[in-house]
Amino acid sequence: MSNLSYPVNPPVLKAQSSSLPDKLFIIFSLLFFSLPQTTIGVSANQVIVHFLMIGIVFSVALYKIGPLIKTLLSDKMLFTVILYILISISWSAAPLATAIFLLKFITSTLFAMYVSSKYTLESFFNFLVVFLITSAILSLMAGILLPGYTIHTGVAHAGAWMGIYGHKNGLGTMCVLGISAMLIWFFSTPDKIKKIISVAGLSLSISLLVLSTSRTAIVVSIVCTMILVVHLGYRKLFRIHRSIFISSIIFGMVTLAGAVYLVTVNLNSIFALMDRNPDLTGRTEIWAVVMTYIKERIWLGYGYGGFWNSGYAVKVWDTLQYPLLGSSHSGLYDLLLDFGAIGLMIISIQYLFLLGRVIKLSFIKRGQGKIIWFLIFTLFMLINNYSDSRFLNTTSIYWVLYVCTSILMKKSYDSRNEVL
Repeated sequence: MSNLSYPVNPPVLKAQSSSLPDKLFIIFSLLFFSLPQTTIGVSANQVIVHFLMIGIVFSVALYKIGPLIKTLLSDKMLFTVILYILISISWSAAPLATAIFLLKFITSTLFAMYVSSKYTLESFFNFLVVFLITSAILSLMAGILLPGYTIHTGVAHAGAWMGIYGHKNGLGTMCVLGISAMLIWFFSTPDKIKKIISVAGLSLSISLLVLSTSRTAIVVSIVCTMILVVHLGYRKLFRIHRSIFISSIIFGMVTLAGAVYLVTVNLNSIFALMDRNPDLTGRTEIWAVVMTYIKERIWLGYGYGGFWNSGYAVKVWDTLQYPLLGSSHSGLYDLLLDFGAIGLMIISIQYLFLLGRVIKLSFIKRGQGKIIWFLIFTLFMLINNYSDSRFLNTTSIYWVLYVCTSILMKKSYDSRNEVL
């Protein structure tokens, strides 16, 4: 892992300095967008807090309105995705709910545009580290001081920690991001104090992940760590000899195909080891029911947030005997419900553009290696959304991180001399 840092002498693009109030505003906002109490639901409280938040963000970003617009337009595919999401209200099955969803969507998008127009990838990564450590500490304190509110009770998840995120899977998912960020921060900083803090943050993130008992998050964390290790190996081969690199890619693809095959044929045994069933805790049953409604509006869907806040959701609840279900527990199915096949195609194309940029930059960029976290996050969004919905159908933090990653990658891609 020492490959994350090595001496180079290209010109350096300095990160823009920021005042203490601006730093505090960014950390506070990241916490705001990560909390279910402030970002999930269609209640009057959601409308009030987001009108307040968008007012704060707009007042802070007002003097940068020109750069904000320029930043957004620079990533044309992301702009297309945002525009499509906004116009989905015109065919929504629940226009009022969609309007509230769009209010939250605009607030988080505006904040992400502000951050990505003002700061570099490295600066944003530093903000991210502070946010993840802060949220982990708050989750630990909440679990100790307020166990009745932050630890699951009842039959389903009794004893599982949910921290400040309202659910064990929410805590587990954020721990995945924390673990990868702390690992990369440790190996990319020469500062001994920061290394000690990163080890403490890593230990805390791992502990909270275990306390959450989220098996999905544990598996995803292992996969993300493997991606980090494999990428470092491939990047070293890329710098040593290109033909060896290409040969190793082919070998890796064959090995991966074999691993996928072995997992597939031994799926029941793997689930048994994890104390889980192949139906993914009832998810496959939900998907089967939801698919019938997807087919009814296959092209455009039900509008952003329209399905789970309309009469269609009640029918699903009655069929599954699962009252108040608010997600299909799959990012793919929820995208189809909200935006249809056309929306899924637009989002997929934008994602592939982003993935292509981040992979290329992670190989050609020289410096501290923090860019690797953005590669892990981009792949994490694909992996984690298979059996859960952590993109647009949950707390806004995932969309904020995604927009920042997309715009900052585009900026970095267009300015190859930036050192990360």
